[in-house]
Amino acid sequence: MQRIAIVIPVFNDWPSLGKLIEEIEDQEGLRHLSVIHIVAVNDGSTNAFNPIVISSLIKNDARLHVSILHLKRNVGHQNAIATGLGWIEQAEPAFDAVAVMDGDGEDRPQDLPLLIKAAEQHPHKIIMATRGKRRESLMFRTGYIIYKSVFWLLTGQKITFGNFSLLPASCLPQLTNAHEIWHSYAGGILRSKIPRYMVRIDRGLRYYGQSKMNLTALIQ
Repeated sequence: MQRIAIVIPVFNDWPSLGKLIEEIEDQEGLRHLSVIHIVAVNDGSTNAFNPIVISSLIKNDARLHVSILHLKRNVGHQNAIATGLGWIEQAEPAFDAVAVMDGDGEDRPQDLPLLIKAAEQHPHKIIMATRGKRRESLMFRTGYIIYKSVFWLLTGQKITFGNFSLLPASCLPQLTNAHEIWHSYAGGILRSKIPRYMVRIDRGLRYYGQSKMNLTALIQ
């Protein structure tokens, strides 16, 4: 594995994206990669985007590239992820693997090498982060349990993972053809029937501010 792309949905949180890029660039466990292409999907942000700030973070690292896909309106982070995956599927030259992660720090850059190591050991599977320690409020955790229970009742399948993942690029067509990813990335993965391998990873702390994923957003 030499070339990876990283899809990151962003809504207004440009300072966090900048810090995330810096931390990805500093990861020793990613030094063996020849290309790291960050694809940030601007989900109709209302805060101004300054490309100079992002470009100034790349410290003469020829391996690191950043593309910003600007959506005309806010469509939600699941749709933003699906848009990013579709863009990468058409990209040339092709990548070996594609990671999906949030840009606020809760998906930690230092855990990317763990996903890559697991992918090298299980080359035909999607590597999913299943959460260890969580730091959300009691109300949110209760709501998330209810959400997983309803999902199981409606689909007959248990959902034990979120967005943080790494998939072989060869699996992209099969995944993007699952229309469920436009509503639920995790649901699309289940629908695609692509084999999965779980890696237990603790959730990190947000870089700035408070999470936009509250109980109301979860229900929606």
